[in-house]
Amino acid sequence: MSNLQALLERVEGASGPDEEIDNLIWWHFFCPERGKDDAMRVGPMDNVAKRAAWARCFYGAERSTKFTASLDAAVGLVEKMLPGQACALGTMAFRNETRKPWATIWTTSGSPLFNADAATPALALIAALLKALISQSNPERPGVE
Repeated sequence: MSNLQALLERVEGASGPDEEIDNLIWWHFFCPERGKDDAMRVGPMDNVAKRAAWARCFYGAERSTKFTASLDAAVGLVEKMLPGQACALGTMAFRNETRKPWATIWTTSGSPLFNADAATPALALIAALLKALISQSNPERPGVE
């Protein structure tokens, strides 16, 4: 299982904002140390989580974005990782039946690329982003999920 897939599973299983997931997102996409230690990059997620927490402390609080707690941060992450693609998100109740918050990443042509739902809108958007990035690294999974 790839680290992105493992991260997606953590995001989908989260019940709310999660600092460890924030650390893992920062580690995977932004950490200058990430490429220096191949064993950590492909190692078990628990080891990566420990290394990510260390790296965020080392590099300072200014890099401690709360991706899972902030819609602004989650949208900014989508804009950085998938420039030019749009996103939509929301919550909905139908006939007194609540639904988890959902998110969709759209292609530049306006077609939905990936859908996700999660405990919060920020988590749903991060999950949709991770699905899209996993799909880019695996061309056999191109469709809407």
